[in-house]
Amino acid sequence: MADLVTSANQQIHDLMLAKPSLKGMGTTFVALAITPAPTPIAHIAHLGDSRAYLYRTGQLTQLTHDHTLVDRFVQSGLMDAAAALTHPDRHILTKGLGMGVQMQPELTSIPVTPHDLIVLCSDGLTKMLTDVSIASVLSHTVGNPHRACHDLIEEALNRGGQDNVTVIVVAYH
Repeated sequence: MADLVTSANQQIHDLMLAKPSLKGMGTTFVALAITPAPTPIAHIAHLGDSRAYLYRTGQLTQLTHDHTLVDRFVQSGLMDAAAALTHPDRHILTKGLGMGVQMQPELTSIPVTPHDLIVLCSDGLTKMLTDVSIASVLSHTVGNPHRACHDLIEEALNRGGQDNVTVIVVAYH
């Protein structure tokens, strides 16, 4: 997965060099691949503030961390997590596709078990819904990933939908 992301980043960078009007073009990225038995493993690659979550037995766990300026402040102890939620610069990216020639994705791997849900989403969802709200929606849609996607997007839009809302919910059986 890292090679695919690196290749995509290089192509974006090359396109910006060929067309100067595209300078500054970039995007966030999150992807999932599940390798099968004997022990199924979810492999996640990401750049930026698109996220991956695991919802297992009623608990939501964020599997990625945001590549943002404010997240760096939180990780270094310069800001607490509560202040980060409303900081005006919370969506300034430190990593993303197209943001540099040597952009490497962050890779995460975790075992998956039957009935796990893996949520991949853009910041359009997480700007509007807290992790508690996401978990609440998922708790009402267990077993139906299509309904979970619909309900998460609908809830984000109902709360103002300040950005594009992209959600993929994968149910592992």
